[in-house]
Amino acid sequence: MTPANQLRKLIQAIPSVNADHVHAFLIPKTEHTQTEPIIVVSEIDAIPSQFGSNDFDTIRERLQVQIYVPDQYTVSITDMTMRMAKILRIHGYYLFESTGITRIPDTGQELVTLKFNHEKEL
Repeated sequence: MTPANQLRKLIQAIPSVNADHVHAFLIPKTEHTQTEPIIVVSEIDAIPSQFGSNDFDTIRERLQVQIYVPDQYTVSITDMTMRMAKILRIHGYYLFESTGITRIPDTGQELVTLKFNHEKEL
C-alpha cells in the first residue's frame, strides 16, 4: 500500500471526517458534495534518513493533505485541521507546514493544505 493510501485510511477513521470524501492522489469525477469537505492525500517525497553499515534502514516520507471546503460547511475548518493533526501525530505523522485558509481563484472555494513528515522503518 502506498504511503498516501495508508494516510488516507487513517484520516477516514477520524470520527469527524466523512470517509466517503477522502481520496488518495485525485478527486474522482463522481465526487460531488456541497456540504462536506473533500480531502485529497498525496505524496511529496520519500528519502532515506538513517544510515548504518553503509545502508539505510529508515525512510522519511513527506505527505500532503489538501482539504477543499464548501461554502455551506458550518464546522470550524481550523478546529477540524488541528484535531486531524493531533490524531495523526499519535500515529507518527508530524505536521511541518500548514498554508492556513486560502481561496481557489476560479471557484472561490476555501482550501487548506497540511504537510506531514512520517518515519518508516524498513
